[in-house]
Amino acid sequence: MIKVYGKSDIGRVREINQDVFSINMLGDDSVCAVVCDGMGGGNGGSVASSGALKIINKEFLGNYSEDANCSEVLLNAITKANEYIYDVSQDNLELRGMGTTATVVVTQGTDMYIAHVGDSRVYRLRGNILDLITTDHSIVQVLVEKGELTPEEARTHPHKNYITRAVGVAQEVEIDVQKSDILDGDIVLICSDGLSNYFKNEEIGMLLKKMRDEELSVDFLINEANNKGGDDNITAVIIIK
Repeated sequence: MIKVYGKSDIGRVREINQDVFSINMLGDDSVCAVVCDGMGGGNGGSVASSGALKIINKEFLGNYSEDANCSEVLLNAITKANEYIYDVSQDNLELRGMGTTATVVVTQGTDMYIAHVGDSRVYRLRGNILDLITTDHSIVQVLVEKGELTPEEARTHPHKNYITRAVGVAQEVEIDVQKSDILDGDIVLICSDGLSNYFKNEEIGMLLKKMRDEELSVDFLINEANNKGGDDNITAVIIIK
């Protein structure tokens, strides 16, 4: 039976937590987990992330079945969330430009579907090998792909938080959807950049391995990010197969 744990923390600097997450069990071996990291002045980020989470869950759970095309259901859910957030922002001048990341993982037995907008991430630890499954939609990732920054330089770059795609900023959004797998013994981490910005990929792998070997809770990851400074909201969802 699959196990899922999640936690969101305000961190040590921010006054508001604009991260949200949800976990919905679809069966003994299936789950839908969502992480959204909002952005926008005032309470715009919180409005965007909480609104997107609500619509994604409503649309996905309302249209999901074991026989449905999971990729299409995910695409539809995030598309509807984008339309909703954009319309809300157009009706309220104070909320113009708000948006949110949206990263959704759905497991069905050994199948794993990921839908992704922004720079929240999905990692998978299999044995001692860590894979970063998602690709950040960020300015620094573009520079890395062009060979103008190394991954290490990107991690500490002053513009590392500038994302190139977000849910709700424009009338339409490009959504990455992919199918992967999750096998017995795997650990999958979905997290906001308040966690991933502090650690190299190999360090994330070591933290997840420590979690697995010592049967630690998700609080361990949150505490590690806070101990590094906690200058952003921190959200982590762990799926253990």
